[in-house]
Amino acid sequence: LALTERLRRLLGRRKKFLRAAAVAERFAREDLTPTTAAPFFTALEAAMEARCEQDKDLKAAYYTLFHVCAEQREMFPEHLARRLDTFVVRTVLSDDCNTDDSFQFAKTIKKLELLVPSATDTDTDDDRWIAERMEGLLAASRIAFRSYRWPWARVPLNSLAKVLYGSLVWMTPQEQEQVKEWWAMVQRRQTERVVGHGGGETSFERDAKHWRQADISIRGGGGREYHPVN
Repeated sequence: LALTERLRRLLGRRKKFLRAAAVAERFAREDLTPTTAAPFFTALEAAMEARCEQDKDLKAAYYTLFHVCAEQREMFPEHLARRLDTFVVRTVLSDDCNTDDSFQFAKTIKKLELLVPSATDTDTDDDRWIAERMEGLLAASRIAFRSYRWPWARVPLNSLAKVLYGSLVWMTPQEQEQVKEWWAMVQRRQTERVVGHGGGETSFERDAKHWRQADISIRGGGGREYHPVN
């Protein structure tokens, strides 16, 4: 408990983060148990409250720490494990979306897709956490949709757009507009394919569909304000 309290104080301070993250990573690998998971989670919260996960000097350390924590997800009680998922989206999956590896990309997008239903689970979470989870998912999706111009990225992104579009009522008006733009882009692309190319799939798209259908875990990976959809 003394160590986790010290980590909580240090992980919330940018200048101390790198050294503290290395200690926290080792703790997560070697000493994390169901008994120590709750106090350790307060240290992870401090790291995320510092909002430094996109700092270029700290990004790799955030990625490694939360990747390790995701591998130990079963150590946390379910309500904390779900919050850990949100942190993993912001620190790990967002970064994994920025890749030209079609296999890695498809795996990452499926993880995001599987997290969308739980992001709006009003039976287990309150407004502040559902809102934060959706915010994280949309932030990662924005990075992912930058790759839509590439054929290998379209199949997984088409599926993600459909799932997000089905969850519009849980988003802010600004988030709704973003998802509507993605969904319109998908619909426009599919119409162009049918009219101009007979609807055939490219080899990239067939490969992407194959990997998307693989069994991929999201591991290592109340209600929200309701906004009527226009």
